[in-house]
Amino acid sequence: RLGTWVWLPWQRALVHILPEQDFFRVRTTRNRNLITADEQQKLYYCVVGVAGLSVGGSIALTLVLQGGARHIRIADFDSLELSNTNRILSGVHELATPKTTIIAQRLWEMNPYARITIFDQGLTEKNIPSFMRGLDVVVDEMDQMAIKQLIREQARKLKVAFVSTADNGDTSVVDVERHDLEHTPYFLGRLGKTSVEYFRKMDKLQTIREITRLMGPENVPPRMQASIPEITKTIGGVPQLGGTALMGAAATVYCIHRIAAGQPLPSGRSIISLDEKL
Repeated sequence: RLGTWVWLPWQRALVHILPEQDFFRVRTTRNRNLITADEQQKLYYCVVGVAGLSVGGSIALTLVLQGGARHIRIADFDSLELSNTNRILSGVHELATPKTTIIAQRLWEMNPYARITIFDQGLTEKNIPSFMRGLDVVVDEMDQMAIKQLIREQARKLKVAFVSTADNGDTSVVDVERHDLEHTPYFLGRLGKTSVEYFRKMDKLQTIREITRLMGPENVPPRMQASIPEITKTIGGVPQLGGTALMGAAATVYCIHRIAAGQPLPSGRSIISLDEKL
């Protein structure tokens, strides 16, 4: 019969679906004309890497939900903890499961034709080149500053467009570095001259302070400012909200759409603040 049989072992489900191009056309039909047919094709065949699956998991899901990234690479070394479930779309039955497994299964459920490359050890100095090779866009949602530096260096070397979104209370901070088009300063120049060696020397608290400096103190809401001194004392990590993660995901996918379609999107920072708008 016409179509493809798909076996989803984690669901114990055998599903009969349309051939890929028919499946793609019907699945994205409600996107038109908000996304033109030509743009949808470019978004689908855009190769995207998502590093870090806290906010990044929502980005990967939103991207494929919107009909993008037939070929997507995802990287994270961590497994799901109960404290992650306020912002990662998951269930309690998936606790202790690698985040890459959870996100990959969701992506294949949406698009069984997706080609997903999984880096379940996260990104390291050794595997960053293979993760980056052939990408059109890379999304950085990692915490380790040294790895954030290395992925930017590879983006510049390979001319890969770069997007990073930080959830900051009820605010999303979206940074775009067009390494595919120009010689863009790392971190948009906000940290001055940086290097892997510079970041390797930092402890956890120094890293949080550096990330705060990157975000800009003026963009840190009062409740987040009050939380920073309590990290490692009364709270285990940087506070994050699921709604902000989803808002940041929508903004990131908007950027990927424009990059894939060849529409104007310069390097720079954008602030999406619910406190300001609402």
